[in-house]
Amino acid sequence: MKIFTNKTSIILVLTILSIQLLNAQSFEWVQNSGGESSDQAYCISSDNDGNVYVSGWFSGNAHFGDIVLSSEGGKDIFIAKYNSSGELLWVKKAWGAADDVTAGITTDWDGFPIITGWFSEDLHFGDNVIESQGSTDMFVARYNAEGDALWAKRAGGEGDDYGNRLTTNAENDVLVSGSFRYTANFGNEITVSSEGNRDIFIANYSSSGNIQWVKRAGGIGEDRAYNIISDDSNGDIYIAGMFNGKAFFGDNFIECTAIVGSFVSRMDAAGNFIWARKGIGGANDYARGFGIGLDAEAHVYSNGTYSGKLTFGDLAVESSGGQFDFDTYLVKLNQNGETMWLKSGGGYGIDQSRDMFTNNNGVSFTTGFFSSNANFGDLLLESVGKSDVFVVAYNYAGEVEWAKRAGGNFLDYAYGICKGAPESGSLYICGNYQEQASFGDHSIEGWGGMDMFVSKLNYDNNSVSENKNSNIFISPNPSKGEFKIHIKNPSAQSKVNIYSMDGRLVFTKDISDIETAISTDLPPASYNVQVLPENENFIVVIK
Repeated sequence: MKIFTNKTSIILVLTILSIQLLNAQSFEWVQNSGGESSDQAYCISSDNDGNVYVSGWFSGNAHFGDIVLSSEGGKDIFIAKYNSSGELLWVKKAWGAADDVTAGITTDWDGFPIITGWFSEDLHFGDNVIESQGSTDMFVARYNAEGDALWAKRAGGEGDDYGNRLTTNAENDVLVSGSFRYTANFGNEITVSSEGNRDIFIANYSSSGNIQWVKRAGGIGEDRAYNIISDDSNGDIYIAGMFNGKAFFGDNFIECTAIVGSFVSRMDAAGNFIWARKGIGGANDYARGFGIGLDAEAHVYSNGTYSGKLTFGDLAVESSGGQFDFDTYLVKLNQNGETMWLKSGGGYGIDQSRDMFTNNNGVSFTTGFFSSNANFGDLLLESVGKSDVFVVAYNYAGEVEWAKRAGGNFLDYAYGICKGAPESGSLYICGNYQEQASFGDHSIEGWGGMDMFVSKLNYDNNSVSENKNSNIFISPNPSKGEFKIHIKNPSAQSKVNIYSMDGRLVFTKDISDIETAISTDLPPASYNVQVLPENENFIVVIK
């Protein structure tokens, strides 16, 4: 057996990790769809086989490869399935006499897609037909893997009622978040009534589409729930959205003195509210929470957009361009709703973070759009048009790992993101583009108006922040010689050693805290960071 010396081992680790650092994020493929009218790809979800489902709405004729869908009324709903190589497997439509919209999609325990949204008058899912009871009603519909509608349910009343996002839990229930006005009927004599302008609902359906319970939250102002996620370990439910005035979440209430504030709230599996936390600014400021994610330790993450100033707990950020400038945010809370960190991104103009997901290690992937130039951590994205697409990865500590842009000379928006194959490091995004857009080396052209895209992005899954077996995170990386080491469970005798490329020890420090700041005057180069007694090695780059 050949025994490696410590110096040889370090050089070997450095060589391997240096090669990994060269693997940049890249778009593998992009597919377009649409027609001469304006069409919207709004939500996206994947199954365990790497297939991806995209849903939204279209009007007139919409081209999906060689398939052309024609709307029956105003806007009709589509759901399309692609494989991991970007090949269109099928596309289906749901139609009615008026405007019909999909806002959320998820894949369930069987890998089947379920969608939610809203409609007026009637809505046809194959042989399943539902009719609205008021101006606009919400719906939830489940399909099989071949695109056949299995069941469809509606809820609502005389007001405008919207289904925004949905998820499933470990009991194979379907959880839907949305908003309603006045009184909404969900069937089985289950109704909820709003306190004011618009309130929040959380609805629980069985796997066969039977309503089991509905909970409401809100106050006399405008309150909406935009996203929802469930913790499979205990059934807890987390929602994110917007509110103004005073909003009640069970016995908990939050108050907004700004124009609009964002919120994150936790419920138990039975729908009882545990806590609610707000993100607000000054009297003339604005905030709206769009996405939500969970890691394996039940930390909750939420992204959104804000103007002016935004405060979550004791932490605050300010937008780049002042009161009337919109930037993005990402916040992390613990199980008790305490703010752990709050990050801002963007530049001058309107920048919005519209969707996200978080992996078990606490790496959050966000998407949205930006105008002009946008800063995410130390990284700068430059827009080539009026508005471009971004994808940004944040690590467990809230530091930006990487950022990627796409788009063309006009308007480009991303609204949905979902995970691809975690073992290979991939994700999917969907949204809109105008006339022409580039995704890395791939370009697409439009039919007119706003057209739709779905794209697959590959990324390096072996970065320090995504080591599935590691409790240690280093950020930022690269740095200028100052970075932080985060250890989830540090021992009393933890130590960090930094070695040069030729194996020389150039820095050492004892560490005992969860987060330790490292400051060096080392020259620009690649170094090996060794953490003891965990005996883990990481590559760091000093610029």
